[in-house]
Amino acid sequence: MNIAFLVTKTPQEVSFKNFVQILKLYSDEHQIHLYLIGNGVYASVPGHDYTSLIAQDGTNLRISAFSGDLKARSISSSRMISSVEIFDNYDELVVDLMEKTDQVFSF
Repeated sequence: MNIAFLVTKTPQEVSFKNFVQILKLYSDEHQIHLYLIGNGVYASVPGHDYTSLIAQDGTNLRISAFSGDLKARSISSSRMISSVEIFDNYDELVVDLMEKTDQVFSF
């Protein structure tokens, strides 16, 4: 099953911990795509408690961050986890969610 997580919270927020717990439940058995949008793009920067989970190398985990939100927060690609892909418009996100995803969680 293809599962998407829309992450809009910073790693410092309580609900981010809830996201991590649910991600752990699904990550071993399903294809996971994390979309970091809004303040969620802060999760692409190393140094928080969950960096190792977000940065894990796995064939079942894909991570994307919205370029506009990265730019608004002055996060350049040189400051990000190397496995994060950047997307430039929300059309890509909507197409992925509607056509390639079986289930969506939002945090």
